[in-house]
Amino acid sequence: MYKSFLIAAALIALLVTAASYSDKKPWVNQPLAEGTAQGDMVLGTSLSDASTSNYSIVVAVTMSGGGTRAAAFAYGVLEGLRETKIDWHAQKTTLLKEIDLISGVSAGSALATYFTAFGPDKLSSFKTDFLYANFQGSLIAATLEPTTLYNLTSPWYGRGDLLAEKFNTLYQHKTFADLPKRPRLLVTATDLSRSTSFEFTREQFDLLCSDLQSVPLGFAVAASSSVPAVFSPLTIKNYSSGKDCPQRATLLNKQQTTDSYRIRELYRHNLSFLDTNSRPFIHLVDGAAADNLGLRSIIDRASSGGSISASVQSAPPGSIHKLIFIVINAEIDLLDEVDATDKTPGMGDAINALRISKGLQASAETMEMLTQAASTWHTELEKSGSDLPQFAPDSELHVIKISLRDVPDQTIRNKLMKIATALYLPRTEVDALIQAGKQTLYSSPQYQALMQSFN
Repeated sequence: MYKSFLIAAALIALLVTAASYSDKKPWVNQPLAEGTAQGDMVLGTSLSDASTSNYSIVVAVTMSGGGTRAAAFAYGVLEGLRETKIDWHAQKTTLLKEIDLISGVSAGSALATYFTAFGPDKLSSFKTDFLYANFQGSLIAATLEPTTLYNLTSPWYGRGDLLAEKFNTLYQHKTFADLPKRPRLLVTATDLSRSTSFEFTREQFDLLCSDLQSVPLGFAVAASSSVPAVFSPLTIKNYSSGKDCPQRATLLNKQQTTDSYRIRELYRHNLSFLDTNSRPFIHLVDGAAADNLGLRSIIDRASSGGSISASVQSAPPGSIHKLIFIVINAEIDLLDEVDATDKTPGMGDAINALRISKGLQASAETMEMLTQAASTWHTELEKSGSDLPQFAPDSELHVIKISLRDVPDQTIRNKLMKIATALYLPRTEVDALIQAGKQTLYSSPQYQALMQSFN
């Protein structure tokens, strides 16, 4: 994938020297409507909001990036959740239908967005619309069309914008306003100048005094998938302190009262959005650069709020009996073949190796954050009482980690771990990844413990 796009980029550069520049402009985010109340902003992303009707079981699913490999593996897990039938409070349902928040990064965001936009009943269509379709081939073909080549000479329009247009077609040009109130969608990109996560959430866009509802879903997914050097960054305009923002957001600033270095840095970073003089535009790239698991914003909400209760503040007292996190990780190992030769690595190999190594490092840090947070949450739930008013006395926390490295069959696992990160895979590999995702879910001791708890 990456070599194909780098070749296309080189061709574009040659054409630029011999052609006049295009004035093509991409889509631009809009300011909030005048008089829109914003109020005080908080850090992180809540698991649910006031639109949730049943709080007795709260489920959050996060999906990593990793091209079609990651999307297919995560799709298999979702199929497993659809087949997981439970009898909960005299109601027959499935774990898939109980999802309150679904988070995705890069290709994981492609699946998360599709699931949210079209619902559980249309999940199977994702196979034909994306997993089996040659999305990568159609994108390369579109890049090489004469009109596109000319448009790409514009200083405002790049390959990331072309990617957004392709994703907009996949989502039938839906925007965030077209999404249902449940489940909540969390798409994560990376703020290029700060190398920190940027979430497509109301909380984030209120800080920019911008309207999330009008944002095309394809733009968000493209921003989360814009691998540097392969795709150009996508740009968001910041209206926070300009004439287009008559009612500026405020941030509940607790950075002086917290012992957490990360939380203090998050406050400092988010406060930077409130100054359009220094940051009039925010440029976004691949979410994997900061958080390839789509988890940090969720953890930050609980950490900055003081307890897990901050993540479910809209839940009625004593309503939550089960809080379930399902973390799907389809990352592959480092490219050891780079170290197996004295030949100078090519540009594509160097970029790919850096992406994978940095992504693995960030994911390891995120998983450690989740492990520590889960330990704290378990302790909080054991104490329960007035400190966690939303949780019932018998409430349980279940954290289920589903990784490509945990595929039960070692032979299949070794084969799948060698599948490259690309936007197209042969159907046989897609099917193998789907089956592996489902089987890895079923064989997970954490999943089995959850099923036993229902019994």
